[in-house]
Amino acid sequence: MASTLNIQVRADWNIIEQQARRDAHRNLIILVSIAAFSALATAFVDHFVWTSEALRSFLVEAASLCLYGAVAVWYALRRKPERWRVAGTTYAFLLAVMALVDYLTKRGLHDTFVGSGQVANPILYIGLLMAFYPLPFFWLIRRYPAEARGIGLYLTRPGLWIGAGLLSAAVLSGHFLFTSLISKAIQLRFQPLPYLVWTALFEFAVQSLSEELFFRGLVFNHLLNTRQMSLWLAAIISSSANLLIYVVKGGWVENPILTLGVIFYALMMSILSAILYRASGSIIPGWISNAAFGFFTVFR
Repeated sequence: MASTLNIQVRADWNIIEQQARRDAHRNLIILVSIAAFSALATAFVDHFVWTSEALRSFLVEAASLCLYGAVAVWYALRRKPERWRVAGTTYAFLLAVMALVDYLTKRGLHDTFVGSGQVANPILYIGLLMAFYPLPFFWLIRRYPAEARGIGLYLTRPGLWIGAGLLSAAVLSGHFLFTSLISKAIQLRFQPLPYLVWTALFEFAVQSLSEELFFRGLVFNHLLNTRQMSLWLAAIISSSANLLIYVVKGGWVENPILTLGVIFYALMMSILSAILYRASGSIIPGWISNAAFGFFTVFR
C-alpha cells in the first residue's frame, strides 16, 4: 500500500512540475510578445500619426504604459478566476485617465509641449489628474496583498530603500549633468512651473511606475526567480526589452548623438532598477530612481 501511494504521489508531482514549466514558458512568451508589440506599435504611431499630438500620445500610452499596468495586474492575479475582469477594468481606468489628460492638455498641438512653445501654459496643471493613475495598484495592494507582493508592490524599511533609489538617481543625474556640460551637446535650462508639474506627475505616477511594474516586477522577476537566470543576465535581458521602446522613439536620423545618449541612460537606469529590485524585493526603489532621473532630464 505504501509503495503504491509513493508511486501515485511521484506521478502527481511530475504532472504538477510539467504544468509549472509549461506555464512559466507561456508567461515568458506573453511578456516578450507584449514588449515587442509595444515597441512596434510605438514606432508605427510615431511614423504615421502626425495629425494630433494628443492622439499620438494616447495611442502610444495605450500600447505601452497602460498596457504594462494592466498586464501587471493580470500577472499578479493569474491564478485567480477574476484576473481578466480586474485586469480589463484596470486597463479601461488607465486609458480613461490618460485620454482625459492628453485631450485637455495637448488638444490642438502638433508637436511636444517644448516644440509647440506651450511649456508655460497653465492648462498643463490639468496634469495633476494623473495622480489618479496609480489608484488600481493601491487597490490591488489592499485587496490582494500577497499577489501584489509577488510583483514587487510592497516595501520593508522604506527609509533605506527610498534613500537608495534617490541616491542611484543622483549618481546617474550627476553623470548626465557632467557629460552635458563637458560635451555641450545639451544646454540645461530651467523650465516653467506648469511644465514641471505636468512632467513630475507623468514621471512619478505614470511612466516610471508602469515601466517598473512590467519590466522589473514581471520580466526581470520572472527571469531571475522563475527561470533561475543569473542577476546580470536577467538584468541585461529585461533592460534590453525595456530599451526597445526608447530605441524606436529616439530619432536616429534627426539626432543620432542624442539618441545614443537616451539609449545609454535608459539602459543604465534599467540595470540600476533591476539591482535595486534584487536587493529589496520591491519595485519601489527602482520606481523612485527612474522617476527622479526622468524628472531631472526635463531641464535639458
